[in-house]
Amino acid sequence: MSFVWNMQNIRKLAPDGLTMNRAMGVFFANKWQEIGGNEKVIWAKYPYYAGRYFTLIIQLDPLKYRCSCGSKTKPCKHILGLLVQLYRNSEAFFITKQVPFWANKLLTDSSSSGPAEKRINPVSTKASIERRKVMESGIQFLEKWLRQLMRHGLAEVKGKAPDYWDNIAAQLVDAKLGGVAKKIRYIKIIIEQEDWVDQLGSLIGELYLYVKAFNQYEDLPNSLSRDIDTYAGISPKRGEVLETKAISDHWLVLGQSFGEEDNLSYRRTWLWGIKSGVPALNLAYSWGGQPYLHSFKVGGIYQADMHFYPSAYPLRAITEQVRMLEENLHHPKNGYLLIDYFLKHFAEAKLLNPFLSHFPVLLHKVALFMEQQQLVLVDTNKHKLDIDCEDDLAWQLLAFGGGGVLTFFGEWSNGQMSPLGLWTGDRSFFVKM
Repeated sequence: MSFVWNMQNIRKLAPDGLTMNRAMGVFFANKWQEIGGNEKVIWAKYPYYAGRYFTLIIQLDPLKYRCSCGSKTKPCKHILGLLVQLYRNSEAFFITKQVPFWANKLLTDSSSSGPAEKRINPVSTKASIERRKVMESGIQFLEKWLRQLMRHGLAEVKGKAPDYWDNIAAQLVDAKLGGVAKKIRYIKIIIEQEDWVDQLGSLIGELYLYVKAFNQYEDLPNSLSRDIDTYAGISPKRGEVLETKAISDHWLVLGQSFGEEDNLSYRRTWLWGIKSGVPALNLAYSWGGQPYLHSFKVGGIYQADMHFYPSAYPLRAITEQVRMLEENLHHPKNGYLLIDYFLKHFAEAKLLNPFLSHFPVLLHKVALFMEQQQLVLVDTNKHKLDIDCEDDLAWQLLAFGGGGVLTFFGEWSNGQMSPLGLWTGDRSFFVKM
């Protein structure tokens, strides 16, 4: 297959050095799926998490390209990475005259790179501009406050009255940064914890990262921009999310937790696509004690079309209708066989969305033990992970497992693992939280 591009020309095509560096990372990762081409076009799919792919196609002469990743840099790292792949290792391509339907449609939809799926704008253009101005003032205040906090030192934090944190949060609410305000109010709880220095330091780092990300909002990929909006407390309307492409599957409910936030009850339901292997978080709220929109029974299997909120690492999803199925599945599939695999996957997810707060963890062939009054999860490589739960629950989990091999499901958040479900043999145990 002839190719007119060399590395020098590919680098000239790159919008900046950072994108080119990332493109080389894509090339060396060698994760291409369905990679193919002919003398006119090349195409491929690039996985970004279980069951999901960015699709891309490049017309070589004249040059046209399209990638579904939604990056605002054009060409994106995937387009450049595929060009590098063709230049350095053309033998990896399956050569065929027949262009796959998805690839041909991707190119004919547009003559330049960009997202294939519908973009969601959480607010109208005019409202967005006005809100952006207010938020920018709030970000300036937040950055100044964070710097002042660090100059004075964390030792002074303990002496702050609860009203101090509420007042800071109130100013951020006025600046349309309600999501950030919740983080500030949470400091009142953090400083009462034994490891409050570590927790507070981590939160301050996260908030400062958010300041920097917000200031680069226009230069970030569309999907990550949506995560920045979400962190601030801006979410697209339900109807807009339901207009996006759905994943139709049978969904196994792995775990649930309940709580209250700002006098509003919420329910977090983790589902796992049996066919797709895709996890989904259904976050539902209840106003005034009203029932939740959909009922989910832990351990049950449901037929549903899940629509995912826009994100660099989509997890939260909603559906219009659910139907409970009669089939039973004692052991959920997919997940991880080793703790190291989970930690690596989580690190990759955090690279995509640095503001990811909750992560589903399904581990197989693990065992539970009590070690120095701490419940510990152990995999087949003898690697350990502390489980965060009350003593009474810890002993219940131990009794269920009996020291044998089991399947574990939990929620990873702020460096801690909360247990939600266990499976062994034909038995299951679900935690009520």
